[in-house]
Amino acid sequence: MKNPALDRLFRRRTNALGIQFFRYLFVGGTAAVVDVSLVWFLTYQAGLHYLLSVALAFTCGNIVNYIGCILWIFQPGVNRKREFYAFTVVGATGLLLNEVTVWFLHAQVGAALMTAKITAVALGTFWNFGLRKTLVFRQHHGDPPQSRQMGKVSQR
Repeated sequence: MKNPALDRLFRRRTNALGIQFFRYLFVGGTAAVVDVSLVWFLTYQAGLHYLLSVALAFTCGNIVNYIGCILWIFQPGVNRKREFYAFTVVGATGLLLNEVTVWFLHAQVGAALMTAKITAVALGTFWNFGLRKTLVFRQHHGDPPQSRQMGKVSQR
């Protein structure tokens, strides 16, 4: 037996801001785990400088985030190259915010590296979602998202 509320929350494409943000927390959370884990590994196990580790880990997390966004959160556009470019530009601004936050909290304030990184991830969540929602994944051609199921396009 299908539950329409769960179907709307987890399966159907939607343009509802609340549902998209709810889904972004899952996708962003997965990307954050990749990001934070790689910072720890690259810095403490591989011996890279912490700012290089932050940049590399953020890039990997950004790729995970893009895949999650196009598969589950936002309706992908027609021009995937342009969309990925815009997604990357937003990610680059997020990376700058991330680097400055980590540097400031760790090097200037004296916070532990992982505390600084987790704080930067939390701040970046709202920044990245807002810009990606408004600049990257706008509604295209008036196609209502309710007409799309996960991975299936209705025929008109």
